[in-house]
Amino acid sequence: MAMRAAALKKIRGWDDCIGPGEKFGSGDDHNITFRLLCAGYKLHFCPQARVVHHGVRPLTYMRQEERRFGRGFGASYVKYLRCGVLYYGAARVLRFHLLRFGFQWLRLRRSESGPFIVGWLSGFFEGLREPVNKKTLRFERNEQVDATDTQMICSERV
Repeated sequence: MAMRAAALKKIRGWDDCIGPGEKFGSGDDHNITFRLLCAGYKLHFCPQARVVHHGVRPLTYMRQEERRFGRGFGASYVKYLRCGVLYYGAARVLRFHLLRFGFQWLRLRRSESGPFIVGWLSGFFEGLREPVNKKTLRFERNEQVDATDTQMICSERV
């Protein structure tokens, strides 16, 4: 993902509560993309671009990863809903996983969509409790001072 610094500055950067290491551990990429679209920017898909991820996780962590991905989508969906914007992307992904889960259940097969659905619902309901800045389309951070660290952190950070 590449973007102009001016665009990132205009939307006030990444949402501090969404992404790796934050309360809602995934979804920072689709979240910032949607915020850029809401701010009037256009996106361009470049099929020639390639990303190499080093340090691949074993498949045993896949269910945990799927749940984390779902949390980010669910939190983003409810955040935009509370701001008066319908985020179709998160709803479509949930619909895909619900259908996949249903078809695999009918075929008596273990579904890989279960953890995503659980994570999505978890992110949705926890996102209802998180304060939102409707102007910037970001979760607000609560100021909590820790004895070892004075930076602001999300409320109930996981």
